[in-house]
Formats: sequence, C-alpha cells, structure tokens
Amino acid sequence: MSDFLLDRNGSLSDEVTGPRPTETSSAALITNGLEPPPWKVIVIDDDIAMHKLTRSIIADLVFDGLPLRLLSGYSGAEARQLLGEHPDAAILLLDVVMESDVAGLEVVRFVREEMKNTFVRIILRTGRSAMAPERDVVLQYDINGYIDKSDLKAHQLLSTIVTGLRGYRDLRRIQYLASSNELLEQRVRERTVALNEANAVLNRKNTELEKEISERQAVEKTKEHIHESTVIIGRLLHIALEPLTLLEQLQQALELILSVPWLSLAAQGGIFLVDRKNGEYVLVVHKNFSDGPLRRCARIRQGECLCGLAAKTRQIVFSDLLDHRHGTCYEGMSEHGHYCVPILHQGEALGVLNLYLRPGHRHDREEEIFLTHVANTLASIIDRARTGAERDRLVAILESTSDLVCMVGPDLGLVYLNRAGRHMLRWPPGNDFIADKTLADLHAGWAWESVRAQGLPTARNQGVWTGETALLDNAGHEVPVSQVIVAHRGAHGEVEFFSGIMRDISLRKSAEKEIRTMNLELERRIRERTSALELANKELESFAYTVSHDLRAPLRSISGFSDILLEEYGDRLDADGKEYLDNLHQGCGEMNALIDGLLRLSRATQGELLRQGIDLSALAEEVLTQLGRTTPQRPVTWRVMPGMRVFGDLRLIRTALENLLNNAWKYTSRSPRAMIELAFRHEGREIIYSIRDNGVGFDMAQVSKLFQPFQRLHRSRDFEGIGIGLATVQRIINRHGGRIWVDAVVGQGATFHFTLPGGEK
Repeated sequence: MSDFLLDRNGSLSDEVTGPRPTETSSAALITNGLEPPPWKVIVIDDDIAMHKLTRSIIADLVFDGLPLRLLSGYSGAEARQLLGEHPDAAILLLDVVMESDVAGLEVVRFVREEMKNTFVRIILRTGRSAMAPERDVVLQYDINGYIDKSDLKAHQLLSTIVTGLRGYRDLRRIQYLASSNELLEQRVRERTVALNEANAVLNRKNTELEKEISERQAVEKTKEHIHESTVIIGRLLHIALEPLTLLEQLQQALELILSVPWLSLAAQGGIFLVDRKNGEYVLVVHKNFSDGPLRRCARIRQGECLCGLAAKTRQIVFSDLLDHRHGTCYEGMSEHGHYCVPILHQGEALGVLNLYLRPGHRHDREEEIFLTHVANTLASIIDRARTGAERDRLVAILESTSDLVCMVGPDLGLVYLNRAGRHMLRWPPGNDFIADKTLADLHAGWAWESVRAQGLPTARNQGVWTGETALLDNAGHEVPVSQVIVAHRGAHGEVEFFSGIMRDISLRKSAEKEIRTMNLELERRIRERTSALELANKELESFAYTVSHDLRAPLRSISGFSDILLEEYGDRLDADGKEYLDNLHQGCGEMNALIDGLLRLSRATQGELLRQGIDLSALAEEVLTQLGRTTPQRPVTWRVMPGMRVFGDLRLIRTALENLLNNAWKYTSRSPRAMIELAFRHEGREIIYSIRDNGVGFDMAQVSKLFQPFQRLHRSRDFEGIGIGLATVQRIINRHGGRIWVDAVVGQGATFHFTLPGGEK
C-alpha cells in the first residue's frame, strides 16, 4: 500500500496531509485563511501496471482549483484499511477481481452497508467482464461507474474521475446545506422551547398568583363577614347600653339579627327565656309569628321540639325541613326549617334563639360561629339585666376582639381604646395615655380629613359610616384600615358618643401592590419573548432566500452550458457523451427539486397562521380526484368519511393533506387493488384522523427516519421523491398544536394518524 500526492503541476509527491473536511467547501476554507486539502482518490488493483497507468492519465488533473491525492492498495483488505483511515475519500477506483473473483464487489458492500458511506463515488474496473456481468453488477451494487480495462481510454477515465468528483462535491454541498438547515431549525426549536418554558413558568406563576388571590379573596370575604359580625355585635352592645327593658332590648336584637343579609334567613323568629321555677322555656319576643306557633310554642319543655333539644344538648340544632324532631305541629303548618341556638352563660341555658330559614337554605359552619357569638352576646345582655354586670362583660368582649375598637365623646375626645387598638397603634397600656387624645390623633393627616369631611357627617345623619382610611402609629407609620363609625344617640335623639371599629388591611394592600408589579413584569417578559420569536422567524426567512437565490444560479449555469454544448457540439459527441449530458440535466433537475423541497419545508414553519373552519372531508375528496386525473389508467378505490371539520390555516392544511394522500397514492402503485381511506375517531376529548393505504408499507424499525428531511425508506428508482414531504407535514401539524405518528407493515401498507386541536364532528 502506498500514498502518492499529485501537485498542481501533475508531479508525484510522498507528502501526507490531514483529513479533508467534509462540512465546508474549498472556497470557504480559502475565505477562512486555511489551505484546502486535495481530493482523495483511492486506487485498488492487484495489477501494478494499472496503478502506473492511472497516475499517468490523471497526473495533470486539477479539479475545482485543488490537486488530487492518490492512495494505492492492492487487495480488498487494503481497500478496507484505507477506507477506514480515509472515510473522506472522494473516489474509489476498484478492481473487481483480486484475491477472489468478487473481492471488489465485497468492498462495495463493505462501503455501502457496513461503513454506511454514501458519499464516496465507486468506479469498478474489470479485465474479466465475463466473471461479473456488467448488467447484474450495475443493478445489484450501489456503484457510480463500471469500466472495462480492455477498453480503457484516457479521456474515458478522466471523464469518469471528473464526474465522480462533481458528484462527491455536490453531495457534500447538499449535506452541508441540510446540516445548516437542521442547525437553524435546532436553534429555532431551542429558542421556541426556551420561550415555551418561560411562558410555562409565567403561566404557572400566574396560576399560583390567581390561586393565592382567590384564597386571599376568600380570606377577605371571611374577614368581611367577621367584620360585619363585629359590627352586629357592636350594635347589640349598643342596644344593651340603651335605657330599655330587657324585652325591648331582646326585641331590637332579634330584628337586628334577622336583618343580616348574608345569613339568608326568613324575616321570622323568636327568643325563648328559661323559667327558673319549672325549667320550661317561654317565648318572650318574636317577629312575624302566626297564631299557630304563638299557641303551640308559647311554652316548651327542655328536650321538646327543636328549641327544647337545643336547650338540652347545649348545641345548635339545624333543620332545613320538617322532620320527626318537630314536636309541636298545628293545622296549616307549611314546610320550613330552623336554626335553634342555645343562649348559654357559664354552661347554663338562659334561653334559645329560634330563627326561620328561607327555602333551600343549607347548613353553614360560618353562620353557626356567628350565631354562637350572637347568642353569647344575648347571654351577656340577659345576664346584665339579671345581674347588673353589663360594663365588665362588654369591656371583656371589646378587649377580646382583634380589631381596634374605640369610643369618643361628642367633642371627639377619646374615652376608650381596646387592647387590640393599643397594640395596633403601639400605644402603652392604661387610660392615662389616652386622656388628652382625640379621634384626629388616631389617623394620618389625609385620612382624618376624609373622616372629618365624610365619615362623621354620614354617621350623624345615617347612624353608621364605612370606609377605608389609615391610622398613624406611635412610630409615625401609616396602618391602612377598613373603618366603621357608629353614632350612638340618647333618649332625645342627640349624639352621646361615637364608636369606631377598625381592621388592619395592610396584607390586602400589599397583595394588591404585588399583583400590579407582577402584571407589569409579565407584560415585559411577553414583549421580550415575542421579540425573540420575531428574530428567529427573520433568520429563517433569510435562509430561505439564500437557498432560493444562491443555489439556483449555478444550477441554471450548468444546465444552460449543457444545452449549448449539446446544441453546438452534439455532432462531435458519441453516445456516452450525450448520455453524460443527459445525466447532467437530470442532476440539475434533482437539485432543483431538492431546493423546492427545502423552500416548502421552510414556508411550513413561517408566517402567521390564518385559522378558519375547514371541511377536511371535502378537501380530501378534491385532492384525491386530482390525483385520479393524473393517472386515469390506475384503478384506485378511496373512501373519505364525511363530516370531518378542522380549524386551521387552509393553505398549510391543504399542503399537509396533499403530501399524505400523494404518498398513499404513490406507494399503492404496485397494489392490484389499491385502497386509500381517510377516517376519524374520538379518543376521550381528542379527535384522531387516519389515512390508511394498502401499499408497500415499510419496516417500523426505520420509523425514526420517516419525518427527517432527505431521509427515504425506499430507493429512488423504485419510488420517486426527495424525502421532504413528510418532514413538511410534521411541521405543519406541529404548528397547529397537533401531533402525527404512523403504523406500517412491510407489504401490507401504512396508516398515518394525526390530531388537529379544534376539530369537530
């Protein structure tokens, strides 16, 4: 085995250079300041004379501005070794008969099947044609030329070498273009994935934020109910302070309770008090009771009916309809339900609060808690009337609440501030500190103006005012609050004092500010991701322009000069020369087809989707009818399920459907009874569309290549095509948010399945 290098003048040299890069052209290497390597030609022949003859013929050959580097071997084993060391060889001149009659053919199989090398141009040479008939070799082996040594001519070998170099160079350029396209698509996919991940993070954050907002709103709603409950308790306490009899106080309290809007009660109820003499419970006040309950429910024993049961068990009794627990019935009684709330003091049942429910009312734990507080307050009122310990009990209630509660005289001087208020304002305990304070001292400047101008006048005129203000704590910090001011009048209608209830809403205000900040950040990120996506689309458009413009120009030049050569020198060319020109024309046509395929693939991922409703059944019938007109001699049967509608871009959906149906039409060409079916089915909430044919099918072990550009599962001489159609289909389906997959069996056909979101039957 020897290594010869032909320089630009045609002389031989023993210089050895590094491997020739396959991903760039020589012009690109020169542009980058690198010396491009020579073209590698491996000569394998057991006849030394053939090596010398080959060198003498191509000694002065320079192709595309580069010399040749000849690598010599004399057996099939040396051929394998050289190919392993120089996988970037451009041409393999290979003798057929060496250590065996088929040694060269075994090398061909080694190159194509084991090495998977489809780029090196293999030219077989034989001096014993009878040992390997030319027709069988050409048909069975992937070779690019077949030369009989006995008829070898210098111009024939030169032409074969040059043609091989052109083919090798063009294949490498196509590989480079495909790699460039894949690299660009990879960058677009990576950026798209990054954008989708960022959007997913933003969506997740937004979902979490919405959940948090919902939870906070629920908490705020609960707090509002608590606040309203506190207001009701405050009013009940106010009733307790008024110079009224116990029954008058209980009557006003009952009407106040029945007026609470969120309780959804009927405007009907009563209060029972225990008769300590006999333990019975007597109806002392009521609202809207008819004669029936007034007669039958005037007195009840403990454990009797719902009210007696509540008194006995010391627990709230709930009933949304008439049941066996209603012990007292009367003529004309209508369907109704109750809250029966025991009024307890130190474990003793002082009475029962009986409230009628509206139809359809359901049990609510929050209502029970509120009614328990109401009953406790009623218990305090009743106990005060019986024991005279009202003030201590009221103060205890006010001191136990978490809201600020204060009272001011008519001159707005502060007379009471509960423990929660002192804590909120960071004031020290004791009344000495508040002796000279006024209502204005509690508020921030701007908030006091609102209270002075709106709050106090409204409370004087309407009895109560509610608004949002801000307190000023002892350190000078503002505390946002929700505030209620109640005006308390004396016997002659004059305002004796004002009470105020204020709840800290700092957390709610902070949450609102955070929501605004996060919304601004979300809008900024969306703008950034949109800009990045637009840049990626511009890069893809630039690539498509380069493919269309820069690659077609040399093809037109090759095709044009070939036409001139055939027209002006055709009479001087033999049959081989004319065949070579025909091959040039065919190669140009194939290259144009590849360029068109690349452009279609590029357009499938560009542009805005113009979505609309599409009758997929009608579109499929149209495409199949057109295919039938192109080959009227073929008996093809097709079935399209009616009623298939999708929502998408009509131009792209048509392109995808044309590619899929054209594939089915093409690969059923050898079926005596060709059949193509388009149908759909529902799987859960998803619609799956299927195109099935009974064509040649393919091995599912190769399915990973199916949607890759330029990958074909059948030989081009069996079925025409360039391997772009299915890659285009996949990108169209993916752009619409769908997916595509395939099932196939060799010799039994293939079925392509795909989904398109928004489809409807």
